[in-house]
Amino acid sequence: MKLKTYLILLNQVNEASFNIFKYVVRFTILLLSVSLLFSQWSSFKLNNNINSTFKYGGLFATYNSPVEIRNDRRIAISSSLNKELSNDGFSPSIESKIKISWNLSIKGKMANFSSDNRAIQMYGWGLTLKPGSIEEPSQWRILFDSGRINSNKQFRLSAMSVSIIKFFAWNNLKLNSGFGTNMVNVLSYNISDNYDFQTNYVSFGLSTKLFGFVLSPQVLFGSKINFISISIGDFF
Repeated sequence: MKLKTYLILLNQVNEASFNIFKYVVRFTILLLSVSLLFSQWSSFKLNNNINSTFKYGGLFATYNSPVEIRNDRRIAISSSLNKELSNDGFSPSIESKIKISWNLSIKGKMANFSSDNRAIQMYGWGLTLKPGSIEEPSQWRILFDSGRINSNKQFRLSAMSVSIIKFFAWNNLKLNSGFGTNMVNVLSYNISDNYDFQTNYVSFGLSTKLFGFVLSPQVLFGSKINFISISIGDFF
């Protein structure tokens, strides 16, 4: 009896290990493909459009992908390409979410890349609240996010974001829309002044299946800012 239990447990461990290995391989292939397709990364260079650059940085550091963790899964991992239309290049990031309970999940995100001989490091964290009850969960979500960007010898940026979104279905697509505010504080190493911004925005997005992954494009429109993010992820 003990041997049978041990074999069952060993089989479950092997199956879990195989699934994790499968996801790692899939994401490795995905990230390599993305790197080949989009080789120009945002440099966050301080030029005449400083306000737009810092607003972009604030949204990039706090953006929370609307990917929902399925009821039978606990963890979501996604990679994103982000862009502000008035800035050159893309900003890649990796994000993970862990479901703590039926109505609460936490997330962490990071990015580390170089462009124009500048190193960009970003890290952030946040949480998502789902109102309602476990029997009748709401389609609304409340998101709190915080993040930082360090640009080598240029600036250090801190940002906070609060947003509310609602999910609704249309055919086979899961759509979402909402609104939020993003608060940014910047310490510049080259300019004596510090910068503080608050950007209010509305958001629209969708989620759909693509080759076994969840594809989630999202757009944010605010005052003199147009932010686009495309996330692709999976659950386990």
